[in-house]
Amino acid sequence: MDGLTKLCRQLKTLKLPDGMTRERLSALAAINANAPISVTALADIENVRPPTMSRMISSLVEEGLAKRSDHKTDGRGVLISMTPKGRRAYRRATALSIG
Repeated sequence: MDGLTKLCRQLKTLKLPDGMTRERLSALAAINANAPISVTALADIENVRPPTMSRMISSLVEEGLAKRSDHKTDGRGVLISMTPKGRRAYRRATALSIG
């Protein structure tokens, strides 16, 4: 079992810090493991539709946890990565919930 699968299974029983949902933590875990990543690829990993993931990303970006950047080879594409604030929130949430 890879680390992401293990984390996803543990998400069901986590006690999370205020403002962090299981869905947000899962998205941050996928971004952390695969960044930079497109919204479509992230939606596939998270098993949700791209519009649903786009709304999640917008929320993460508004809070400064993730950032969008232009895709280098696809002029219309956007890639998602974590910000330093997002990495800190991800580490804090996983440390509190797993450790």
